[in-house]
Amino acid sequence: MNSAEEQAVLNYLATAPNVFFSAREICRRASDKQTWEKNPRWALPLLARLVSRQLVETDPAGHYRIARPAG
Repeated sequence: MNSAEEQAVLNYLATAPNVFFSAREICRRASDKQTWEKNPRWALPLLARLVSRQLVETDPAGHYRIARPAG
């Protein structure tokens, strides 16, 4: 089960499923301005958790996108 914050990250990544986004951009755009201003790195632990659960994948540069279905 995804938390509301995890779901916000997944929803943002799903807007462009073939595009890799930087962690900074995800932190800025996946939530509201108040969250970003309070903690500009708020999504980093969530991204690590989503990668470990194979819901998100990374490229060699460390950017993130929603995981593609296997097959």
